[in-house]
Amino acid sequence: MRVVRTELEPQGWTIRWVDPELAHLTVKFFGDTRPNQIASLESKLAFAAKRSQPARLTTGSFIILGPRKRPNVLSLAIEPADDDPAAITALEALAKNVERQTASIGAGGNERAFKAHLTLGRFKDSDGAPADIEQVLSTVSHQPVEFNADRLVLVRSVLSQQGPTYTTIATWPLTGTAENVESAENVEADTPAPDDHG
Repeated sequence: MRVVRTELEPQGWTIRWVDPELAHLTVKFFGDTRPNQIASLESKLAFAAKRSQPARLTTGSFIILGPRKRPNVLSLAIEPADDDPAAITALEALAKNVERQTASIGAGGNERAFKAHLTLGRFKDSDGAPADIEQVLSTVSHQPVEFNADRLVLVRSVLSQQGPTYTTIATWPLTGTAENVESAENVEADTPAPDDHG
């Protein structure tokens, strides 16, 4: 991410870059969530993690996401690593498990289909990405980076003028050990509520 940013900064684009230390794959954005929903959310996400398999992934080509008329998110596509051809299928299954369990919490169900990507930055201009962005990106070389998606993390995000602040609330390994269980209610006893949600 740092190499890409270094190559693109001379363009002078009005883009807010993501700190590489904060890079992550978003499975679902919940929006404003009430404090009394957190314990239930944790239980449901723990269940989704138990139903989901880890994946070996790699970064791919540049993609531009966002509103159809004004795409404004510069990202890298996520692809399966050579030694894990089923990785995207596993990641999509994780997203479906999360969506199935948590559709009634926070912002509710996702209207858009899950698309695995790693966000590099967001354009500030109301017009979205520059018209020549695809031509510029075609001149930028970047090496694919492999990584493991082996855990599900619930994160609180607080936005400010300096950028987002992330706080980890809970983490669960992706184990794929609850494939025959249909409801989070069946595993709530195995997932104690935390003493303090912050």
